[in-house]
Amino acid sequence: MNKVMRIGIEAQRIFRSNSYGMDIVAIELIKALQKIDRDNQYFIFCRPGSKSVQEVFPNLQPNFKIIEFSGGDYVFWEQFRLPKKVKQYELDLLHCTANTAPLKLSVPLYLILHDVIYLESINLDKGTWYQRLGNLYRRWIVPRIVPKAALIGTVSHYERNNIINELSVPDEKIKVFHNAVGKHFRQYSSDEKVNVDVNRKYHLPEEYFLFFYNTDPRKNFKNVIRAYIDYRNNGGDKALCILNANKRVVVSCLKSNGGKDYLKNVHCIGYVNNSELVAFYNAAKVFLFLSTRESFGIPVLEAMACGTPVICSNLSSIPEVAGEAALLVGPEAIKEISSSMELLMENQLLCAELSAKGLERVHNFSWENTARKWIDNYHALKE
Repeated sequence: MNKVMRIGIEAQRIFRSNSYGMDIVAIELIKALQKIDRDNQYFIFCRPGSKSVQEVFPNLQPNFKIIEFSGGDYVFWEQFRLPKKVKQYELDLLHCTANTAPLKLSVPLYLILHDVIYLESINLDKGTWYQRLGNLYRRWIVPRIVPKAALIGTVSHYERNNIINELSVPDEKIKVFHNAVGKHFRQYSSDEKVNVDVNRKYHLPEEYFLFFYNTDPRKNFKNVIRAYIDYRNNGGDKALCILNANKRVVVSCLKSNGGKDYLKNVHCIGYVNNSELVAFYNAAKVFLFLSTRESFGIPVLEAMACGTPVICSNLSSIPEVAGEAALLVGPEAIKEISSSMELLMENQLLCAELSAKGLERVHNFSWENTARKWIDNYHALKE
């Protein structure tokens, strides 16, 4: 029988108002651990935010304790406040979930290293100041903590190879723990789809492409706009819905690329929570995910789980996630993207085929399986 362990999980940002990639991964992993592990004791270290524990973890198990504490900025919290909590709660290990970790720890470190994009190149003229400073911190801290980690987990085989090459990590020290999708991402019934609330709420047309705006240049926003303009110039008549959109930037990009006539066809919507996102996937005709660089690409699986056909990039980890269940295109190939958009809007049989393949594809990824793998590795530390 395995010895009961005291496991710390760093999840600093999971209670902030707007949750994104690494926050979602931490939340889903913790939820999955709760479902399958009722023996080990877990201490979840977080910074207080606008969301309550009940909102994020409505069924928190007795062997999981949320430890909220503030103190300084992100770096100070992680490097000085967190190590003191590790000692206070007499942990067996600390599992850090978002690329970085304390330099000085009294226990073994398990690290989720999502990617090493910030080590491959850095451009201080691109992205928001928050993104630039975050990348500088990761660029400094990651090479220093990786040698100290007892185990490194990353989210794709593609990224595992990048990490090994970039940081000379021993092969046996790094393992792949695939991401997955939350259970609430599902395909609506035909009755539900007819009455999708988001279309009425945001005054959207019946059929549209769905895309997520992001200031990070690798998310390829400008080429998506250029491809959409080309699609319209060639007779396409469907709208584009952009979530998390900065309307001023979107309008500027449309105008500068000769798309002024299509301003009324591009719908800009701000941040939407994870539950409402399900409705957008179901309402959309096609989902666009055309990043030039990703360590995984959870939105590809989210769309597939909702039965929505996907056009996605043929670069980095994305083909590993999408398999043969999406149309793969070059993210810089404007004509290829726009012709794929036209194809899916016109070919209902192909849409149905991709939808069926996508619904099958998501079964290859499971948060419970990922959690079990982490638990096995926790116990391997004591063997």
